Amino acid sequence: MVSDKLLLRLAFAVLILGSLALRLSLALGPLENIDGHCMPDDTYLFLDIARSIADGDGPLYGRDFTNGFQPLFAFLLAPIFWFSAGGDTPVHATLVMLTVFDTLSVLALAWLAIRLCNGSWYPAVIVAAAWACNHNVLRNTLNGMETAVALLWLVVAIATHRALFQEREVTWSGPRALLAGASVGLAMLTRVDSILLVPAFGAFVLWRVWRRQLRIAMPWRTAVVWGLGVVVLFAPWLVYSYAYTGDVYPVSGRAVRFQADAHYVMFPQNVSTTWIHLRRAGGEIFRGNFVLLTVLAGILAAMSATRAGRRNVFAAMRPLSALWIHALLVFSAYAIYIHGTWFFHRYLYPVMLPITLGTAVAFHVWIREMRPSRQTLATLAVSTVLILGSTMTNEFATVTETGRDGNFGYRAIGLWVRDRFPAGTVIGAKQSGAMGYYADECTVLNLDGVVNRSAFEALQDGRMLTYLGKQRIDYYVLWSWGAEFLRFFSEKPIERDLVKFEDVPEIHSWGDHGTNQFGVYRLDD
Repeated sequence: MVSDKLLLRLAFAVLILGSLALRLSLALGPLENIDGHCMPDDTYLFLDIARSIADGDGPLYGRDFTNGFQPLFAFLLAPIFWFSAGGDTPVHATLVMLTVFDTLSVLALAWLAIRLCNGSWYPAVIVAAAWACNHNVLRNTLNGMETAVALLWLVVAIATHRALFQEREVTWSGPRALLAGASVGLAMLTRVDSILLVPAFGAFVLWRVWRRQLRIAMPWRTAVVWGLGVVVLFAPWLVYSYAYTGDVYPVSGRAVRFQADAHYVMFPQNVSTTWIHLRRAGGEIFRGNFVLLTVLAGILAAMSATRAGRRNVFAAMRPLSALWIHALLVFSAYAIYIHGTWFFHRYLYPVMLPITLGTAVAFHVWIREMRPSRQTLATLAVSTVLILGSTMTNEFATVTETGRDGNFGYRAIGLWVRDRFPAGTVIGAKQSGAMGYYADECTVLNLDGVVNRSAFEALQDGRMLTYLGKQRIDYYVLWSWGAEFLRFFSEKPIERDLVKFEDVPEIHSWGDHGTNQFGVYRLDD
């Protein structure tokens, strides 16, 4: 008869391998199945910049250098272009790489859950089941962007800080403090908003010190060495950014915030925009983690019936406090300041970490008084609920649907521009990533400012059409809304206007077919 321990490890292995197989099948399948549904236009911005770096041209996009990208991810992508100059192959390679990072992330999370639960494998199986078919995970793994890489380094940072501060008496250890700081620096290189780990860990440590739950030998020396670890990893990127652009502050975040707020300037609302963003951010977290939150709520409700149960849950959750603080800071930063609701599923992805680990830890507390056979049965039952619940959502069906035509998403417009315009044509586009990547013999200029600081400054100053008139752009490929956006942030009265002279047939990149059709424009004389 198979022992409970062997059965658990077998179930864990099956979940990990099944999860890997699902992701690889999507990553290596036709790109039209996931382009637009998982992969945004910014995917191709990363790829284009990585190709430029691989060619030895530095972070060049269009005619200018940019720092509007997450550096570690672009540097990881660059070697792909030593073997393939472009087309679909580097895109597939990127998705496979992200699948590997996602698999490493769930393995690291499972290991952390085992450590948090005194070596028990039950929570590891729950983590693997929660991860396997979750549409939120699938969408962020297969988006062709830094999200899966950033998540792994977040988990690594959590693990290194747990190793440093898990005991009540923290003895001096320079290597551990340096490693913990370096893990934060690495996370920041992957995604700059990981700087929010600093106040999260700081608040957690100071709270424990104040409550006399933690005593640190040589605290100032520990803090200095920790900070040195952050600086050693992150400072080279600041030097690199300044050398190429003369700036260390990424333009992308500023441009995203400007675009998000521009919508409400162009189309005023009768309610608070802060409330709109808070509601949408909360809704994104709820939709992305609905099954997990339902299971977690059920476990907490079952345990909250007694005072001892509530006390045990709070005690088990205490080591996750820094993660919950970080999740709150991430939520607040994007819902209250950055905005960019179209990317909330990506921006708020780290919030899934404390929800997943919290569910696994709470489950372990709930079952630990059961007999081993019932613990195993409960683990398999909850895992089944997590998997079935995940696969029954509309979002899972959307992510995994096959047999789509090639007219939805951003790849389609990139291929159309490549085939439509001759080499050397200068094209301006608000969503320029796929056009710049596929139509690499043309010069494609980014007009929303995400990777083009001069365009961003022109938008800010309300002189966009004057700016465009100086750029010697042959054609503009825009949604009708994109053309209105450029007109709105221009001097009035408009002397030279964008005039559409051609519709791009059958291609749309979001929403319902026909609501956001591309057109080709020229700036009139």
